[in-house]
Amino acid sequence: MKNLTARLALTTALLGSCALVGLTPAKATTVTFFNSTLANSDPVSSHETFGSGGVTIDANGYLKSGSIWNSIGLYNKNGGAGETGLGLKSDSDHEIHNLQYVVLDTSVARSKGYNLFQFSMGSTTDGEAWSVFGSNDTTIGSGLNLLWSKQTSNGGLFNLTEGDRYYYFTYDGPLKGCGGCNVLLASFAGADTSLKGGQAETTTPLPAALPLFATGLGALGLLGWRRKRKVAAIAA
Repeated sequence: MKNLTARLALTTALLGSCALVGLTPAKATTVTFFNSTLANSDPVSSHETFGSGGVTIDANGYLKSGSIWNSIGLYNKNGGAGETGLGLKSDSDHEIHNLQYVVLDTSVARSKGYNLFQFSMGSTTDGEAWSVFGSNDTTIGSGLNLLWSKQTSNGGLFNLTEGDRYYYFTYDGPLKGCGGCNVLLASFAGADTSLKGGQAETTTPLPAALPLFATGLGALGLLGWRRKRKVAAIAA
């Protein structure tokens, strides 16, 4: 009887371990496209690609004039703490000013399974603010949905989980009494699984452990059947 009890306890422990294996969180694969390590550089273009290993995003600069969106040059700025990020060449501070946009195309990264993104803004001081729009329309400036409105965060991390292919970053604050009245897109990263609380995590589905449960239950049934048969034989 003691041996049977020990076996049952061991089998139960093994089943519990199997269940835990099926529910153990695992860190997702993430990629940082750019951050505070950007060096001062002028790509001499309205287009720039960031990323590695085939996981990339495309950045483009635009100036909106009425209903017309004109391409303008990007600028990688590194002005020290809080003043580093992706801006625009035409701005006097090489940042993003009113009616200017840095537009990120995440199509390639999404095709590789990187569906969720995280960003931060920089150089947001003296009441300066920024807004972010999302879109799935391939026509520039069309189908825009407001995701973040008039934010004043400088360096804080924000998640983009809406599933848009294109993200538009622009200055959306006062035009006077705020220094340069402009901001920077300080960092942009992607993850191939869900973003929860600013961290990328994934969980192995429970169904993957179900065959192990079935095997364990079968073993328990076999032990019980053998015990009953042995008791019956002794009684006879």
